[in-house]
Amino acid sequence: MSDRDIDAVRVPIGFVGVGPAAARLERLQAEFRGLLGHGPVFVRLQGGEHFLTAHPDDSLQFPRSGPRSGESRYRWEDRGDGICLGYLKTDE
Repeated sequence: MSDRDIDAVRVPIGFVGVGPAAARLERLQAEFRGLLGHGPVFVRLQGGEHFLTAHPDDSLQFPRSGPRSGESRYRWEDRGDGICLGYLKTDE
């Protein structure tokens, strides 16, 4: 695992278990708040997983208007339990 701050997290849907959507959302936020800087955690459903960041406008890929359109904005590291930790790539 990297020494850098974690910028994003990808979590399989089944990781948070069952229950009402609000309860699952609360579990995601509580579990990953510390990894993402202890502030608000924004959760987006992306197919079979949740994408979590500390900023509401973050996205998985670079914008369509840029030269890196469609590429992942993150370098992902598997934590070993299905959770992937994301580190923002530079705008090289």
